Amino acid sequence: MTRTATRLPLTILRLVFAGALLAMAAAPFLFADNQIAVLTEFLSMLVLAFTWNLLAGYADIVTVGQHAFVGVGAYAFYGFAALLGLNPYLSIPLAGLVALVIAVPAMTLVFRLRTAYLAVGTWVVAQVLMLIAGKLNAFGGGSGVSVPIYILLEFGHTRGARLSTIYWFVFALALLTFAATWLLLRSRIGMGLTPMRDNEEGAAAVAVNVARARLLSLLCTAPFLGPAGALITL
Repeated sequence: MTRTATRLPLTILRLVFAGALLAMAAAPFLFADNQIAVLTEFLSMLVLAFTWNLLAGYADIVTVGQHAFVGVGAYAFYGFAALLGLNPYLSIPLAGLVALVIAVPAMTLVFRLRTAYLAVGTWVVAQVLMLIAGKLNAFGGGSGVSVPIYILLEFGHTRGARLSTIYWFVFALALLTFAATWLLLRSRIGMGLTPMRDNEEGAAAVAVNVARARLLSLLCTAPFLGPAGALITL
């Protein structure tokens, strides 16, 4: 009887969650364009919140430079779609790949630091990347450049169609980020993140590779932050 009583609220929560997902998936058919734009911004921020929660909430990494990979994704998307002429839809996941490639050497250097120095190190990485971006004339230098209209038209020939397409992309990215985080936390690496959060020395004492777990956690966020930057740009 107790087990049944315990399962009932969980079942109700799952049904509510499934209903909310269906409503979010059908949002372009239910809401006006301005509301879709707000929902798109909300889901974009939710992707950043998922990655921040993984780092600060579990891996105990206080980073203030995560926005660097959002910017890298935006620049990579423009480079692939506008400068190289690749399919804009393909350019979105490629932006995530570029963010991951840049994150590997950057975070390998930063992770030589600890505590507050690590947080400052991530900020320095973001600042260095921003200074480099300001020197790229093909990307508008320090003034920036707008996304060409023909790229936007690939996502829809009307404002409503474009908003709907971009919304579904951001919605899918938010779901993918949530699923990837959920799977990581239930993996062998993820099982070590919770004791790391509570007691780093204790986790290391029971054979948790703290440095590797933290590095992998941070690298896992880059492939999601890159596409987020591309979609925020759109």
